[in-house]
Amino acid sequence: MTPAESTTPTAEKSINGSTAEVENNTEAAGQQQSETSAQTTETKDVPVSPFGFGPYPEVPADYPIPPDKFEWEFWGKTVKGELMSRVRIKLWNQGIRSDGASFENGKVYPNILGTVYVQWAENGEFIRRITGHPDDDFDAIEAALEAGQPPPEGITVLSRNEAGIDPYSFLELSKKE
Repeated sequence: MTPAESTTPTAEKSINGSTAEVENNTEAAGQQQSETSAQTTETKDVPVSPFGFGPYPEVPADYPIPPDKFEWEFWGKTVKGELMSRVRIKLWNQGIRSDGASFENGKVYPNILGTVYVQWAENGEFIRRITGHPDDDFDAIEAALEAGQPPPEGITVLSRNEAGIDPYSFLELSKKE
């Protein structure tokens, strides 16, 4: 009997009265062995979350960190880090460019140019906190909002208390405790 990868013709001697049967069985065994090896290789080559979130998503070619430089061991070192990275990648694939993110109170706040998250003081008279993309002019935004005016053109203001992305529902993941 010859190995499945061999190009040498299969047995010339008839077994059970049919050489075709021997050749077909050898070919089928070779195909099955090849398919099993390919599946095992694929399974081993697909990096998986250590936090039980399954295989990592593919990093887009135009992502700020190129796929060949993106390291899940760094960006997914913690549950929060992995969730932020997964959310940013999904947003990127949806055409929403995020240049960073923060994680607070179970939500991901992506840093998107032109979007700020505002938290007002309890009395509503002044802004207690404003976060967002570092290239947005926080001083101009804060001055306009506290004066009761609309934000500068091109700026979307979201309430920090109401905004943010629940990563588990957005990514369709089971919550890990």
